Order: sequence, then C-alpha cells, then structure tokens
Amino acid sequence: MYCDLKSVHRGVKRLSTQMHDRYRTEKKMAKKLRHEELCLNGQEFDITAMDSAVRENRSENSKMIKLITGLSREFIELKNQNRRAEELSRWEAWVRGRIPNHLRFQEEPFIHTAPVLRADNPYVM
Repeated sequence: MYCDLKSVHRGVKRLSTQMHDRYRTEKKMAKKLRHEELCLNGQEFDITAMDSAVRENRSENSKMIKLITGLSREFIELKNQNRRAEELSRWEAWVRGRIPNHLRFQEEPFIHTAPVLRADNPYVM
C-alpha cells in the first residue's frame, strides 16, 4: 500500500493544531467560568470548584495526549510501510535489470485445443 507521506503529515499537523486550539479555548472558558463562579459565590477561593476544574482539565488533557499518541503511531506505521514499499520497488527494479533479455518476455507456448463433443448432442455416440 503506497501512501503520500506529505499529505498524511499535513493532516496530522492540522489535527494537532486544531486539538491544541480547542484545548486552549476550553481552558480559557473553564478559567472564565471558574472566575465567574467564584465571583457569584462571593468567595475568593472555592476549593471544590477549583478541584473539579483541575480534574476536568486533566481528563481532557489525557484524552488529547492519547489521540496525539495514536496519530503519531499511525503516522510512523504509514511511514514504515512507505519505506518498505520503496525498498521492494528498488529490489524489483534491480532484479529486472539482472534478468537476461532472452528470458525476460517469454510467451507461453501455444496449446491447440480440440473442440469437445458434448454428451447432450444426439449425433454423438
């Protein structure tokens, strides 16, 4: 299977930047919400709200890390497949160059086939 590594790499980079932008946006929104909650509560520090926000950010971060790791692993696998395909192509070209011309394009000998008489034909005995 031949894959275009540049397009795969572009796709991985694009997904990575999109995930990073999403992560930053969600982090900013969570920070604003926490700040608004603290202001509404009238307390300067609400430990439970901060703790839940930290847990939420950690879980989201771990999900993104798993996704990036999976994409990276897939990219490396595709790169290795492409490298193996290129090696095979070079090897095939080398082998073709080593075969003498008189052996390269031999055709199969013609085999004459006689028509077979069918058993359902009333004229066949």
